[in-house]
Amino acid sequence: MASGGQRRGAGRPKGARNKRGSATTSPAPAPTSPAPYADAEAYLSAVVEGREIPDPLRLVAAKALIVFQRARQRVPIPSLPPSQLARRDALGAEDALAEEFARRAELIRARHRSKQ
Repeated sequence: MASGGQRRGAGRPKGARNKRGSATTSPAPAPTSPAPYADAEAYLSAVVEGREIPDPLRLVAAKALIVFQRARQRVPIPSLPPSQLARRDALGAEDALAEEFARRAELIRARHRSKQ
């Protein structure tokens, strides 16, 4: 019974090429000189607008780079309408709480009166 290890004649002969042959050893085509763009966002906008022919490799690279070249935009915080802002400033925080408490107390009183 044979055991593992080195055997005479096993494996690829020295100097032989891979089975895929010329597919991996053929030289890559020379890249065409791309149009200069200031950043990845400029390139992507040129592709979207149709001024540039989309190259899949450059698209992937631009999408990966845009995260580092441009700050993320935050969602704006919704603000109250100007009339409510003025009212809030006029009343003050304590007055607003006292007013809310009085309003809720009156609602509770009204419910109890209607039950009697």
